[in-house]
Order: sequence, then structure tokens, then C-alpha cells
Amino acid sequence: MQHLVWLRTAWSRDQLLNRIPDQELIDGDTSKAERLISDRITATRSADGDYALVYSATGRNIRVKMNRLKAPTADAFWFSPRNGKWNVIGVETDRMKPVKSKIVGGPSAIIVEFDPPGEVQSGNDWVLVLK
Repeated sequence: MQHLVWLRTAWSRDQLLNRIPDQELIDGDTSKAERLISDRITATRSADGDYALVYSATGRNIRVKMNRLKAPTADAFWFSPRNGKWNVIGVETDRMKPVKSKIVGGPSAIIVEFDPPGEVQSGNDWVLVLK
């Protein structure tokens, strides 16, 4: 939890209070509520679509409806809530660096699939940051 608190410092107080839950941001999430091992994907975004945070409990792929985010583009980042590090193409870093840049957002944007680092398994949780 301490690492998620640190992640929140990347946004101002107003931005944090402006967040809304948005499961409609996720395309094709068919996971059921809670099972013995959770593989849920949970999404939240700013009310104006300026940024989004998507949590994957097991590191399974995340399909995002980019048309729900603000145009023109967003950058994507992977954050590990286990150790508070950013991950850029398999390399851990203390700095926030995009893994995908200039992903089109806005009304005509397509669905984009993001593949978290590592294998799909319990404990391989990640936060996808779209900013």
C-alpha cells in the first residue's frame, strides 16, 4: 500500500479528487467478482479523461477503449505496486518513463491492448498509467 500512496503523489490534490471509477474504459473484461484467486481489472480516470489508472491483479493483458480518454494523445507507463518501481520494457527504474508514447485518444480512437511485464499469475499485479 505504501507504494500506491507514493504513486498518488504524481497528481495534484484536485486531480485525485476529480477521479471517477470507469469500468467502461476496459474492453472485454469478463472476470467474475472474486474467486479463490482474483484476476480482476479495475479502472479509474479523471472526469475530463486527462489520465487513467488501470489495475491488473495478475498481470493479464488490458484492453483499453482509448475513445474514453481525452484527445489528442496519451503516454502509457507500468507501475509496480509491489516495489514502487516503474517498468520500461522489462527494466525497473525509479523514473516514470513511457512504454508506449503518443497513443491516440478522443472520440475516434481505437481499442489498444497493453501487455504487463511478466507472466500472468497471482501476485504479478501492475498499474497501467495513461497520462
